[in-house]
Amino acid sequence: MITLLTIGSRGDLQPFLALAAGLKKSGRAVRLVTAERYRPYADQYGIDFVGLSTDPLELLQSEDGQAWLQSDQNPLALITNLIKLGKPTFEQMLSEIEVALDGSSLILYSLFGSLSFHLAEKWGIPAVMVHLQPIMGQTADFPAAGSPVLNLGLPALTRGYNRFSYKFVEQVMWQPFRAITQKWRVNRLGLPKERFWGPYHKLDNTLTLHAYSPTVVPQPADWPSGHTTTGYWFLNANDTWRPPAELEQFLNVDPAITVYLGFGSMVDAEPDKLANLIVNAVKQSGVRCVLSAGWANLQANDLPDSIYLQSGDIPHSWLFNQVAGVVHHGGAGTTSAGLRAGKPGFVVPYFADQHFWGSRVYDLGTGPKPVRRKKLTVETLTAGLHDLVSDQSIQQRAAQIGTKIRQEDGIQQAIQHLSNLGSG
Repeated sequence: MITLLTIGSRGDLQPFLALAAGLKKSGRAVRLVTAERYRPYADQYGIDFVGLSTDPLELLQSEDGQAWLQSDQNPLALITNLIKLGKPTFEQMLSEIEVALDGSSLILYSLFGSLSFHLAEKWGIPAVMVHLQPIMGQTADFPAAGSPVLNLGLPALTRGYNRFSYKFVEQVMWQPFRAITQKWRVNRLGLPKERFWGPYHKLDNTLTLHAYSPTVVPQPADWPSGHTTTGYWFLNANDTWRPPAELEQFLNVDPAITVYLGFGSMVDAEPDKLANLIVNAVKQSGVRCVLSAGWANLQANDLPDSIYLQSGDIPHSWLFNQVAGVVHHGGAGTTSAGLRAGKPGFVVPYFADQHFWGSRVYDLGTGPKPVRRKKLTVETLTAGLHDLVSDQSIQQRAAQIGTKIRQEDGIQQAIQHLSNLGSG
């Protein structure tokens, strides 16, 4: 039994669900472990599912969750608020994950599911860490996603900082929970204590999968030997899914000036103000807009005919092919879907790795310069919307990148790597 464990937002779930579906299609026994709220998605694809009680939406809506989202690129605040957010549920997660993973022959786990590493050691089975962004696996080429980009004058200093940023991420993930984890390892699992700096050094020479495109982030030459880039793990719409008729009618009016705008799992501190800002920018830019309410529950009174409010889930794999451009928060999943569709993107990052993806979209020439959520105004959003539908250079570049990404097959690459372990 191959078990996939992911903890986080819908964007964290979807690649794991895509790989689970690919593994099942190839004849493997597979199950997915994640928050209970995502059970319906697994059911759509016939994937065995074990639900965890911690709800990511409730966490992000809490006071500590809002503080974490507001941490932006302040490392100290990010660490402090992560501890406040995660510690109350950590011990509960220890017992739930142990039960959920029992009987596995192979475990694939995301960053926040790192407890899997210790259980795999106890059971003597392989475990593979999965990254949806370059946040572990030291390289001097660029800092860990979510870390500030610094130019320290001398190339050697900058490259040294870049490598250090990955060690810093490791300690952020280990030190706040070290005492609880060590106690669990010794008393519950019968394992020796980990070293003070944690277990992550052991992963350098064991298989670690990076589930994003080498076209978007070329694999560094100085990566540890165990790390490899597979390409994105895309989840296509279920065969039985059909779009709402009203949405199709809206999209058919003038697709050349129709954009998607949504911030996914981001729970905005001022959703009403943000919704009004969006409405004003759409009016001023002259575009048409599919506005996703998302976890922020964006709403506005007296919406103009040029805005379609989407309150339910619409697969990005379908929707982004129907629009001229995409405005989003820079989550790994939304970024990948926009790039795959070959559509220009305007990124409005909130925090963490979203800044990294916003910079990649801009550096690839597939979108205008990102604008942080805290700096977003009617004027900057209007300009971004205008660029998406009128700048032919970014449209052409986005189409070129999309063609390359669609030629990749990240799921098959991942399955091949897992087969080479002898347990996949």
